[in-house]
Parts: sequence; structure tokens; C-alpha cells
Amino acid sequence: MMSWSAFSQNFSLEPRILTTDQDTLYCFSKPQARELVKLIEYGFFTDSVNRMLEQNLAILEFAFKTKQEAYTKLELMNNNMSLVHAHQESIIDGQLSFIKAQKKEIKRHRRHKFILMVCAGVIGTTAILR
Repeated sequence: MMSWSAFSQNFSLEPRILTTDQDTLYCFSKPQARELVKLIEYGFFTDSVNRMLEQNLAILEFAFKTKQEAYTKLELMNNNMSLVHAHQESIIDGQLSFIKAQKKEIKRHRRHKFILMVCAGVIGTTAILR
């Protein structure tokens, strides 16, 4: 709290000083008292506004920190998912090449079977005709 001398330097609020046995009293007139009340209320008001703004700032900093942590976690999850996706793509490519090789082998076996049947038919017809 400000002393009366600080008030008087700023706003010409010089009180009348009364001294009693035990204490010194500072007496202000009504306009001086109104000025003091305005200054005190303004001080309390700004203190409460400052306190409220500090609380809001703390809440916003916490929210920002939480958001950054969530963003970092999502980035990590995205990187992990891209690795999983690349691994699955390599597995699918391997399976496709295996299927392609199996199809070629099946065609080769069918061709051999067809040639074997034709040869067996030719040998069978020549055996019957002789």
C-alpha cells in the first residue's frame, strides 16, 4: 500500500496530521478521500485483472504444451504407420511375385501335360495301326 507521501507527490493529496498519545492520524478531506478511493479501487482492480490474466496465460500455456505433446505423439504414430505400410507393401510385392512364379509353373506343367498327351496319342495310334 502506498504511503500518504506517495499520494501527495502524485496528486497533491496532503493530509492534515493529528497526533494523539499513542498514534499519528492522517486526515483527508472528502475530495481527497474520493481520489484515494479511486486510486485504491483502480489498484485492486488492476491486481485482480493481472491475476486473471496470469491464470489465463497459465491455462493457455498448459493447453499449448498439451497440444505440442499431442502433435508430437501423432507425428510419431504417423511415422510408425508409414513404416508399417512400407513393410506391408513389401510383403504384398513378394506375394505377387510368388503368385506370378506359381502361375508360370502351372502353365509350364499344363504345356508338358499337353505335350505328353499328344505324344501318348501319337504313340497309341501308331501302336494300334501297326
